[in-house]
Amino acid sequence: MFFFVSDFQFQVHIQNATLAGGVAIGNSADFLVEPWGAMLVGSLGAILSVLGYKYIQPFIQRTLKIHDTCGVHNLHGMPGILAAIVAVLATASIDPARYKTSICTVYPAMSPASLPSNASLSEICPDSSDRSQGAQALYQFAALVVTLSVALVGGSITGFIVQLEIFNPLQDSEEELFEDAVLWDMPAVEKNDADQGELLQIEPQAAPDRVESSV
Repeated sequence: MFFFVSDFQFQVHIQNATLAGGVAIGNSADFLVEPWGAMLVGSLGAILSVLGYKYIQPFIQRTLKIHDTCGVHNLHGMPGILAAIVAVLATASIDPARYKTSICTVYPAMSPASLPSNASLSEICPDSSDRSQGAQALYQFAALVVTLSVALVGGSITGFIVQLEIFNPLQDSEEELFEDAVLWDMPAVEKNDADQGELLQIEPQAAPDRVESSV
């Protein structure tokens, strides 16, 4: 039903949401989450993505002055966090015995509940460390914390560096944020004049005056 709304931009958000659903279930794709679980998680990821594009991103841009040019926060960021949380819950709740010996592929550090006859643990699970189910769930959560920490610290450092004057950063204005001619040599564009039936040469808009920094 969402595809019949009059707001074209909202339709684009939902098209992006189809990818966000895959991101949300990707972390648990090899877990025994069942088809209904995959559909539920994918739908939640899609809803989260649409809400992000429609409401959260404008709010962040307006209040924090953070401009997400490609919508990475909505398509990969929030659905990715959801994916990590789902992985923690799936790890903590699904009976390890259901995996049989394949648990050594899904969770290499865990041991299967039972072994085939004439098979040793070192043969089936060479990397096993007899990690418990609860400990494995905590490791999944720790991976989320580490990932967020690296992203926040790395992103902050990168943002600080690109704002240095030696890189001649963009000014906080609509003209500079969305005008390629500020930093690029733009060729003339041919545009068809429907009234005259001929091609017109349109010169690129002149870049705003900028103070060039010297290194």
